[in-house]
Amino acid sequence: MPEVIFLSPYAKLTHRAHKVLKERKVSFEVIEVPPLQAEEVVKRIDQKAQVIISRGGTAMLAKHYTHVPVIEIPVTLLDVLDAVGRISDVDDRKKVIISTTNIVYDPKNISTIRGLGIDFITIAECFVTCQDWIEERIQSEALAQGGGYDVIIGDALACAIAAKHGLNSVLIDSSEESLNSAVDEALRIVETNRLGNQMLIRKRKEILENGWVAHYSFNDILGQGSEVDKAVKLARMFARSDGSVLIEGETGTGKELFAQSIHNESDRVNGPFVSVNCSAINESLFESELFGYESGAFTGATKGGKKGLFECAHNGTIFLDEISETPINLQAKLLRVLQERKIRRVGSEKIIDLNARIICATNKNLLGLADCGQFRRDLYYRLSELELYLPPLRDRRDDVLSLAENFLRREAGKINRKLLWKDSSAFAPLLDYDWPGNVRELRNFIVKLATYSEEGEITSDSVAAVFRASYREAARKKGGELSIAISGDLKIMEREIFTKLLSLYDGDKERLCREHGISKPTLWRKLSYGRES
Repeated sequence: MPEVIFLSPYAKLTHRAHKVLKERKVSFEVIEVPPLQAEEVVKRIDQKAQVIISRGGTAMLAKHYTHVPVIEIPVTLLDVLDAVGRISDVDDRKKVIISTTNIVYDPKNISTIRGLGIDFITIAECFVTCQDWIEERIQSEALAQGGGYDVIIGDALACAIAAKHGLNSVLIDSSEESLNSAVDEALRIVETNRLGNQMLIRKRKEILENGWVAHYSFNDILGQGSEVDKAVKLARMFARSDGSVLIEGETGTGKELFAQSIHNESDRVNGPFVSVNCSAINESLFESELFGYESGAFTGATKGGKKGLFECAHNGTIFLDEISETPINLQAKLLRVLQERKIRRVGSEKIIDLNARIICATNKNLLGLADCGQFRRDLYYRLSELELYLPPLRDRRDDVLSLAENFLRREAGKINRKLLWKDSSAFAPLLDYDWPGNVRELRNFIVKLATYSEEGEITSDSVAAVFRASYREAARKKGGELSIAISGDLKIMEREIFTKLLSLYDGDKERLCREHGISKPTLWRKLSYGRES
């Protein structure tokens, strides 16, 4: 991939560009661009180059159709006078300079040119329209009936159009000195990018070494339900913003997955993603962990001090999971950081500017905690500039089957086991459970299913069997509750309880007795009460 692309509108400049660029330590490509086909050529150039060098209408085109920086070759008054001097000294020939303003734009040039008795016509519009404009002016001015301009002086495009109509033309050339000036400017950009890339590489290495990386993107979020689609669409919108995000949802709904996806689709994607579990930090260390400390700030402080997690997240994202567990006495300091975007290490008087996006997650009702005095209401409003709610799996049962299929397909691949199933109906037994641990719990179960299953076909019976083995308290399948009719006889009610329990254990009396600590004769008596005849 060339670092520099040189777009040359005429052969003489092409030759000069090769000569100048070969003397520089830079990868380059010189493309000669026929003026009347310039638009087609420029649209096809490699936009991975770091800089483009050109002039006149071709430079205008490059600016219009690419995002690459464009360095224009300057045209000096000497270049213009050199073109005029190449015209044979015939007084009665009427001469005009037709040019875009980026060729001849200096007022001193214009006054000098007009002092020579040469008319001057410029166009400041985008090149996309200037070819037609120059064509029209040549037809109306130079080819007008009764006489007009005899000689056209201008850039490569003006000369090409003049030649098409049989008119004399003189090209305003760019000297080698002007070309060197443009190349110098282009190489400054290349060198700046090179240094910037080196700094970026060093920073990226530090990020990788410390594990400050977001591994997941929106493509990793599974689910077909409208609620998931709605959450993803909203999160993608949040990625384009830089506001604080509060993600709410039960444990296991994928809050960190969404946080990482937002980071990876934001402008901060090349920066660190620092994940902090607020409930896992000892209260006495909370401030020093988040904001850092100076050497000797407290007993046991590391010599030389230590950066805090907020400082580590500079130019990236900090994810504060379980934000509700932040000690109440430190919430005011956290609020101050969010408001001022500045931090101060423990034991230091120096203020450090902070450029980190804040994403928080909670499985609790922060407003409810605020009403109880356990969470600052002003901090809640600062954290929740943008809010995202992730519904529990029990509210999107349509996703259970598709998630189970995806998880099993991945897990079978990891352990290199050939597991087949006819369709998603094989996982139907999983629909009877509320999955209080949400997606995380479902995934854990699928890991067991893949591990326990022999190679071959997975059926609804085999899924149900692994489920029963995995959940010994079988009543959890129904949320841990049994419903029986109230009667005047407690022993009949007890018989109903054990009858329903037995059905949940699929008739396995031995397991029911073992897990509930009763003997088989006791179970038989409880099930038989009122039925002996």
